[in-house]
Order: sequence, then structure tokens, then C-alpha cells
Amino acid sequence: MILDARKNFFNLWVVWAVVAIITLIAFVVAFSITKDIPTLFNGESFHKDANRILEYYKVPIAIMALLIPLLASLNSAHRSEQTRVQIETSNNQNLFQNHFKNIEEFEKYIKTHLSFAENIIGTRKTYNLIFPYSKNGNFKLSKNLRIFINEKAVNIIRELSKFNVDTFTCEESQRWLDSVYSFINEIEISVGMRFPDSITLSSLDKKWRYDNMAPFYARSIEIIIVRIKLISEIIDFSDEKTIRPLSQILRINPKNIESAATSNRHPPHKGFNLFEGIEIRGN
Repeated sequence: MILDARKNFFNLWVVWAVVAIITLIAFVVAFSITKDIPTLFNGESFHKDANRILEYYKVPIAIMALLIPLLASLNSAHRSEQTRVQIETSNNQNLFQNHFKNIEEFEKYIKTHLSFAENIIGTRKTYNLIFPYSKNGNFKLSKNLRIFINEKAVNIIRELSKFNVDTFTCEESQRWLDSVYSFINEIEISVGMRFPDSITLSSLDKKWRYDNMAPFYARSIEIIIVRIKLISEIIDFSDEKTIRPLSQILRINPKNIESAATSNRHPPHKGFNLFEGIEIRGN
């Protein structure tokens, strides 16, 4: 770097390079003049001898005088570079502080809103996945992550929509559930969390509970909604617009399934619409 802001002005190689070049040029000119002029001192007064020297060597002296504006310009540029680096350093420190402050706020948010989920969510990992550019001062949800979650949520809606197509056999119903869970798992992994299949939802906060005595499919749908709600709550920390397909899934009411189910292990009758009254066009 030519004007290294970390170094003193007179420790810069460019300063001494300019001094050396200008001085060398001045000496070469002075030497050429000296060879071609008569004796400068002829016994006259000092005043006249001094004037004669200045007259003959005015060109090399003028060349040496160029050092003053050149060094002044370099010094000004060096100070500007130092100021720029100081501002940049200050901004980087602010970004660094804001980054960790936002992480702390995220950790508080998880503990406040999802206190039971600390074993499900790797807080720092989740934060870095959701806000990959946080260190640069960008606290928006990752665009790629938003697109990914939107696509998977649309797939979940499509799978859930098959719920009203026909009556499943036990084997078909398991494949259907596995398909839905696979998309949910992909979303959970993308935000650094894992919802264990063995978790007892009835032990969670009231807003996350479900009725263990409800029909099998009602409970299955409610587990799906709980997992989607957990994902949605994590993303909501970004204060951005909710991902539309997620909000559509969260509007499903599992209690409607209980009244429509034909038995404890079978889905509702043919023609039952899980998304009845919910706008899902455009997904």
C-alpha cells in the first residue's frame, strides 16, 4: 500500500522516493551547470558572489523547491487515508457490536417465546443460518432461505391437499405422513433445528398442547402445525413479512378433522377439504 495509514508520514517509502528523485534530478542539473560556468568567486563582495550563485543555480534550486508542494500533497493524501481507515474501523466495530447484540436479542427471543425449544434449536447455528450477512449489518432473513422455505411449504400444502382425495389404506397413510414430515424436516434442518419424534407435546406450554385423545389424523395434523408454528416463530424474529404458505398451513383447524373422521386411524371421508375457507391459490 503506497499511503499506509498505519505508518508515520516520514516512514512511508513513497515520501523518501520522491525526495530522492527530486534531489537526484536537482544534483544532475546542478552538476551540468557547474561544468559550463566560469569561476563563481572572483574577489568581489560576498553579496555579489551570492547573487551570482543563485542566478546560475536557480533551476536546480527551483527543482528542489518542488519538494514542498509535493510533500504537502502526499501528507494531505496520507491524512485522508488515515481518516478513511479510522472511519472504516469504527464502522466495522459498530457492525461487530450490532451483530453480537442481535445474537443476544435472538437468544432472549428464543428463551421468551420458545422456552421449551432450547434442546431443539442450536441458537447460534440457527441465527447464522437465518442471518448469514449479520456481520455486515444486514439483519434481513436470507433471501435463499426464504425461497427454500417457501418452496418446501408449498410442497407441504400440496401434500396436505391430498388429504381430501381418497380414503387411504394404512400403508398409503404412512407414506403420506412420511412425505409431509420429510418436507418439514428439510425446513427444520435449513434453520438449524430438529423436532424429535419422541417429544411429548402435552408437556409443552399451553399454546403448543394438543389433545392426545383426538383421532390419529387430527393429532398428526396438529403435530405438523406445531412444527410449522415453531419454524414460523423463529423466522418472525426478523420482523419481515411472514412467508405466506406457512401462514396458510397455520390456519388449518385440526378439530375439523375430528368430526369428519370415520375412525380413529383413518382420514376423513372423500371430499373433505383440509383447506376449506383458506385461500391457497398461487402456491
